[in-house]
Amino acid sequence: KILHDGKLRDFKPKVIAIDSMTGFTLSKSMLLRAIVLKHEFKINPISENQCILTQKWIGKGWIAKASWNKFIPLFEAFSTYNEDLKKYILKIKK
Repeated sequence: KILHDGKLRDFKPKVIAIDSMTGFTLSKSMLLRAIVLKHEFKINPISENQCILTQKWIGKGWIAKASWNKFIPLFEAFSTYNEDLKKYILKIKK
């Protein structure tokens, strides 16, 4: 779930690509594919015990292209995911 407009909303994307060394990609289609959102996560090692996680959103479909700016608050909701991922990694690292 993600937090949007003060409410938790379901967001159940499909995993469409996994590379255990470099990252993964999620995809969510809505409104008969008029909106297709892809969320790419890339892992770039910078040392033996550190990496940089970068995220990229890609929108396809006529509604996604026409109203891209309206999706930005939704993307910002993923900052919670970033913090949860960081906590999880620190926990398993111990």
